[in-house]
Amino acid sequence: MKTTGNLGLKKPDGTDIVDITDLNGNMDILDTAVKAVQDHAADTVKHITAMERTAWNAKASTSVATTTVAGLMAGADKSKLDSVAQGANNYVHPSTHSPSVIVQDSSNRFVTDAEKTAWNGKANLSTTPQQTTADVTYYVRTDGNDGNTGLGNTAGGAFRTIQKAISMIPKMVNHTATISVAAGTYTEALVLEGFISTDVLYLTATGVVNIKSMEILNCHGQFIVNGFTANTTTAIGAFRVSASRRVVFISCIVTTSAAQAGVYISASDVFVENCIISNRAIAVGALAESIVYATGNTGVNNAASYLSGYASYFGYTGSGPAGAMVAQDSGMLVPGSGVLNPWGDNTKTSRPIGEMHHENVSTSQVVLP
Repeated sequence: MKTTGNLGLKKPDGTDIVDITDLNGNMDILDTAVKAVQDHAADTVKHITAMERTAWNAKASTSVATTTVAGLMAGADKSKLDSVAQGANNYVHPSTHSPSVIVQDSSNRFVTDAEKTAWNGKANLSTTPQQTTADVTYYVRTDGNDGNTGLGNTAGGAFRTIQKAISMIPKMVNHTATISVAAGTYTEALVLEGFISTDVLYLTATGVVNIKSMEILNCHGQFIVNGFTANTTTAIGAFRVSASRRVVFISCIVTTSAAQAGVYISASDVFVENCIISNRAIAVGALAESIVYATGNTGVNNAASYLSGYASYFGYTGSGPAGAMVAQDSGMLVPGSGVLNPWGDNTKTSRPIGEMHHENVSTSQVVLP
């Protein structure tokens, strides 16, 4: 006799004798199995749906959440969330800011409409020679800043370096331009080059102003340097003028000891007045067809006081720095009373080649200034 594969119910063959006991046994097995199925279907605790299983599998673990894995919230995190104001996540960044929230520095400054208008009104540097449009004064102070405008005599207005002020002046000076330097030490080797002045360019020290040196090169017009002290020991001249016209040094000082000149002049015309020049090989030297006039200067311990060489004309009056007067290589040294010969000595015995006399002169002789 065969039986079923799951519950083992007896299955009589066609030739088997049916036994009532087998049938009753099958019925008991089926009753028990069906009853178990009915009880399981009615038990809501044990039975879950596929949707419930999916939802449960998607829930966080019982570990603390991290930035990459979901989990439970830590107490500290809950405290932070509770301290956040209502609606804090609704922040909208403003479309504009007031100037007060921006920090300015030497490389980042606001400019005014007036400044922009003035700048826009200037000529194009690449196509138009720059020139002054009005009188201008730039101020320099040891507490200034080269990021300032230079137009105010205050720490917030003045420049820190003299060369910065020089760089602000156009090469064509058609008005009075002044650089006013406050007392102090400026470790600068100043250079003025290529200026053309139809008016005056002043460099004025307002107090004791120490610099390394000053060079005026290829400048034409009128340039007045007043009150500076130069202390270089290496430059060919503490003050040097080359290929320039109408340069005036007033009350300038050179006292550091050096085997160079105090004022060195070549191919230029220069006026030196009331200057103090000491401890130099040459106090004031004029070379290369220069024209120099000196008056009221003083100083000690110079090898040469005034030197004129290479066809230069050097006139002087009043006091002069201590040292020998030297005329060489066709240079002329001319005292205030004038001279009667090109060697500048008013003698006959020291002339290197010969002498000249005026005889039977019917008109008055012109005396060089």
